[in-house]
Parts: sequence; structure tokens; C-alpha cells
Amino acid sequence: AHSVNFLAGKPKRSVGRKGISERALTQSITAAKDLRTLLRLVETNVGNFNVVHCSAAFVALARLRPAEVQLAYESAAVQALQARVAEVLVEMEPRAIANVTWALATCERAAAAGHPEARQRRFAGPELLQALASQILLKLETFNSQDFSNCFWALAALAHHPGEDFMRTASRGSEQRLQEFTPQNLANVLWAFATLLFVPGEAFLNLATTVARARIGDFKPQHLSNSLWALAKMEHRPGDPFLAASVRESAWKLELFNPQNISNLLWAYSQMRYHPGYDLLEATVRRSRERVAGFTPQNLTNAICAYAKYAYYPGVDYFQCVAHASENQIQSFSTQDIANTLWAYATLDHYPSTNFLRSASAETVAKIDGFRPHELTCCLWALATLKHDPNSTILIALVHESKSKMDHFTPHDMVVSMWACVALGGWDQCIGKNCHGSFKKKKKRD
Repeated sequence: AHSVNFLAGKPKRSVGRKGISERALTQSITAAKDLRTLLRLVETNVGNFNVVHCSAAFVALARLRPAEVQLAYESAAVQALQARVAEVLVEMEPRAIANVTWALATCERAAAAGHPEARQRRFAGPELLQALASQILLKLETFNSQDFSNCFWALAALAHHPGEDFMRTASRGSEQRLQEFTPQNLANVLWAFATLLFVPGEAFLNLATTVARARIGDFKPQHLSNSLWALAKMEHRPGDPFLAASVRESAWKLELFNPQNISNLLWAYSQMRYHPGYDLLEATVRRSRERVAGFTPQNLTNAICAYAKYAYYPGVDYFQCVAHASENQIQSFSTQDIANTLWAYATLDHYPSTNFLRSASAETVAKIDGFRPHELTCCLWALATLKHDPNSTILIALVHESKSKMDHFTPHDMVVSMWACVALGGWDQCIGKNCHGSFKKKKKRD
């Protein structure tokens, strides 16, 4: 016999092998605090899950410890849950769609944490993500700012571009409601657009910065730094009143900035060619020294390059901290990180520590095949400017690789590379011939 819901005036539906009610099943899913309990509930009841159960199950999965999420990657129960979502998707309301999309992105990030190889696998297939995107577009007018923000953040975090038509329509829909966006909503949407390499247009961005400036005091460090990073990534330079307000707010809250926030902030201002003032630069140096152990290779590179672009010397103590942190992570430096870091050292006329240069040289030689022409040029210019030993292993490798890729050098890179070789006293006739040949080929093409 069915239990009776007196408030609703109708019997509750029962689902699952044990006849558990829909409400009780939702409560059980929400209360599941470990993977084993959650998967058992899914395996037993997934065929009868409604939209609330599907949403609750994915949110519960996303809130588990990363190690448990990693174990769920290949789970048949999770795959069955995704299949059930696809079956009931048309019935989902905006909040459920947003929750599922957010949970998929959060799970994928958790599964990849500490496991670089996991980044090549996807927690959700493109078919499910495109189906979710289609439902977002169909029901866009009923999405509130929070749901809209969560969906866009998730699609970007999942590296799923739903198509230009979707992006244009969704950006127009959100533009009409930007005044309703919280600082977090606004930061998430701007970050998502920039990550998906979509520029919504000047009208949207101008209105977004106007809204942001009016609420700048409510922005947390992550929201502020992500918003600035996104605007710079989209090559949109807001007016000076907004930027000045962002500098004041950053200075006020800098003690709460983490390494990623500091890196994004400095990178954004330098890309916009906006000088935030020496007081803020000095404050970021102090904060960076305190938190240097938390800087990733890209964080370190972005910060030091920003200082170099401002011709601002951050001090010997800062360089010592950065050199030590870099040495410990040098194997995680990309070819671009290495080239940009050497360029920054040379631009600031600071010779790297012996240990850093030794480790950077070894990593450069190990990754030499992956260096792009402009990165090779930056390295050669930097080492020549620093008057590095022309017979060193790193320079021999850079010169050899430059010869093999000379046809892909721009005229400017060719000239700089030749100057570097001459300055180092290691001019190679082969480089001159290669440059001359490449110049002639480019001239014919032009």
C-alpha cells in the first residue's frame, strides 16, 4: 500500500526495489557522504530517477572528496546516471540543468586534480554536454542569474564550446539581466566567455564593467582578479575610472589574495597597458614573497613578466624567492614559461642564480623540440643580453633548433636571433645563410 501525502492530497509515488518514496530517495541521495553509499543508491534506483534525483545525485558526487570522484570515473553506475539524465533532460527546470552542468565540471576538475593524465579523459561526453546546452538555450528566458552563471562557468571549465550561435544568443539574453548579477555571477560569466574565446561585444562589456564598478566593494579577490583577467583576455580595456577603482579595491584586500589572484591581477593590468601604481606593485611583491610556495610555474612567469613590462625591479629578495620556487618546479615549466622567465630576467637586468640557470638550461635542452620560433628568439635575446657563456649547452641547443626552424621565423625574430648570435660571439655562418634563404622565401610569398 502507498503511504498518503495529506498535504498534497495524493499518494506518494514509490520507486526502487524497496518501494522508497521519491522524497525519501532524494533525502537519501543528499545525505550520502561517501562514494560507496551514493553508488549503491544509483545502482538500485537509477531506472526510476526523476529530474530531482538526477540533479541531487550529481551534486552529491561533486561534493565528495577528489579521491572518491577519481574512483567514480569508470563507474558503471555513474555512466548509467548520465544516461538517465539524457532521458529526462527535456523535463528539467533551469535549476536542475544548472546543477547537473556545474556538478559535471566540478567532478572533472576534482578527478584531474593531481593526476595530469586524467585531464585527457572526460567525465561527460560531448553528446550529453551538447544536449544540456540545447536545453539551456531553449529555456534561457527562465534562467535566473545564478543558474545562468553556473552553466556558463561549467561549460568553460569542461572546455566545451557550444557553438557561436549559442554564445551570441545567450550573451544577448544575459545582457538584459546584468543588473541582477552578483559579483560572483558576473566574474563567472566573464571568465567563461574569455576561456571559450568568445567576445560578447563592446555593449555587453561596457555594461558589465559599469555594473562591476558600482559593486566593486562586494567583489572577493577571486572575483576581482578573474574579471580583470577575462577582460584582458578578451582584449577589452575598460575606462580608467573602473581600473582605478579596481586598483583601490585590490590594495585594500591584497592580504586575502592567493597566488593565482596576484598573478591574474598583474597579468591583466600589464596586458591592458595600465599602470596600477608603484604602491600596488610593491604590495604584490611583499604578498608574493609570503605566498611564493603556492605559485605555479605560470603564476611565477606572469608576475615576473608583468614587473618587467613596467620596468619595475622587485628586489633581490623577491628574485631569490622566485628562483628557489622555480628550481623546485622547473620540470613543470612549459617552453613558454622558460622563454618568458628568461626574457623578464634580461629585461630587468638581473642575472639568474646559478642553480636556477642550471636547472632551466637542462629543462630547455630536454624540451628543445617543443620551442616555437618566438620562444627560441626570446631565449637567445635574453641570454645574449645577460652575456651568458656562448659555449653553454643551452645556447648550443637553441642555435641548433633555430637553424632547423628558421623558415617559420618572422623577419623580426630573424633579426633579433642574428643580433643575439653576434652579441654572444658565436655567430654561425649557417644561421646567416638560413636567415638569408628564409628572407628570400618570405619576400617571394609577399
